[in-house]
Amino acid sequence: SDQGTDLEVDQTYNHFTRSKGLYAQAGINFDNNGKNDFGVQYQFSRTPSSRYHLHDTSTPIENGVAQTEEQYDLTRRSASYRHNANAYYLSTWGKTNVSLDLDYMQGKYSENYNTYHAGTLLVGTGQSSNYRLANGKLQLSNNLFGGKLKYGIETAFTLNKYHYFATQDTDAALRPSDDKNKQLLLNFFVSQSNDFGPFSLEEGARMEIADYKYYVSGKLQTDVSRHYTKVLPYVQLDFSKNGISTSLSYSTSIWRPSYGALNSSIVYSDHYLYLSGNPSLKSAYDHTLDLTFSWHDINVDVMHIWHESSINNVYEIMPGQKAVMYKAVNFPTYTEWNFTVSYSPTILKIWRPKWEVGLTAQNLTYEGFKYNRPAFSYGFNNAIRLTPRFSVNVDMWGEALGNMYNSMFRPKLRADVSASGWFIGNTLNAMLELRDVFHSDREDWYKTGYVYFSKKHYLDSRCVMLRLTYFFNYKRSKYKGGNTSSELMRL
Repeated sequence: SDQGTDLEVDQTYNHFTRSKGLYAQAGINFDNNGKNDFGVQYQFSRTPSSRYHLHDTSTPIENGVAQTEEQYDLTRRSASYRHNANAYYLSTWGKTNVSLDLDYMQGKYSENYNTYHAGTLLVGTGQSSNYRLANGKLQLSNNLFGGKLKYGIETAFTLNKYHYFATQDTDAALRPSDDKNKQLLLNFFVSQSNDFGPFSLEEGARMEIADYKYYVSGKLQTDVSRHYTKVLPYVQLDFSKNGISTSLSYSTSIWRPSYGALNSSIVYSDHYLYLSGNPSLKSAYDHTLDLTFSWHDINVDVMHIWHESSINNVYEIMPGQKAVMYKAVNFPTYTEWNFTVSYSPTILKIWRPKWEVGLTAQNLTYEGFKYNRPAFSYGFNNAIRLTPRFSVNVDMWGEALGNMYNSMFRPKLRADVSASGWFIGNTLNAMLELRDVFHSDREDWYKTGYVYFSKKHYLDSRCVMLRLTYFFNYKRSKYKGGNTSSELMRL
């Protein structure tokens, strides 16, 4: 605490969730063997009512002395809907293949959040988000220099409105907000692929032009609004001969912050935790060098990543409050190594085991704290096909103590067992599954820094499931449309 008090809070939660959902989908296709194919698909989802109740038992410990236990009840009611339409067109114009995809999305989310202590309302808040999104992607391809040339354009327009308010404001730390995000995104892309005997080479790039505007209460915020142009290159070389396959690639990826993280509000979570938006967040870039090798049943993957302005979540002490703030920030550039090796033979024609080990090591320092302990993972999966119609799977995987991002993940292990079979002429599928056999799967990590935050969450994952699926004149979907932009994932 900045008030000269060492404060530790031991919290235990019990929660209950109940929601109702509706999902509908309809579409139409016209298939002319790649000549003027087209289709339209519409999806609608709605959650008319979602209720969440959490009972919080908190024991504050100040300077090593336990204080009086506190009881809080938090209730949340929310509702949402979303419309999503997609259309596609495929054709051949002379020697040019043409692919056009269009997306439109519109939706709303709203909730009210109340906190009670001894039956008295302490804090009442509400928030709502309205959004619209229109995307388009046109891709052309031709044969060129004995290979394939692909090129095209993507465009996306996004509008997101966010409103946070207090219905009963007894907490001076809250910050209501009325924010609006507008973005126009334009991408040009090109790639060329060729084969040279056992070798194949693909190289390409995309140029991204973005115009992002951010408004607070209707006023443009020029300090965080941005206009930029970025070129993202890509190259990959493959070799395959005599059972040996190897690939070496370099790529640059962009990760934009969610619109939910870009607001200016400070939101009440509980008596000791607040959530803050960060309108100053920048997009993150990953520069990845990847080498893969496979020989018969052995696969090896070595990856080196340069993280530029990586987006991660941190906890900070709130000035003048016995509480911490959780928000997303951009980290300084750091590097990461990933190494994975797996072996998957076939034994006695019915048993396909897979042994896999992985190691992640990073070189991250943030605000003087180092997060460089390697993280080790392992897995042992077994697929046993007893008959053509009956199979058994036994899967185990786990992790050892190690750093990922600015968190330290504690060891854990999980095991799942399942059996499945086909009946009535391959029209009825039955699966019996025991998940998390030892009830050992959990979310178990802690963050260090100026604030130490630890979380141990034993998941509700141990269960027995029986699933019966009957296929009535089953046919695979012939819909050929696809998503046009990563903007769909940001809302």
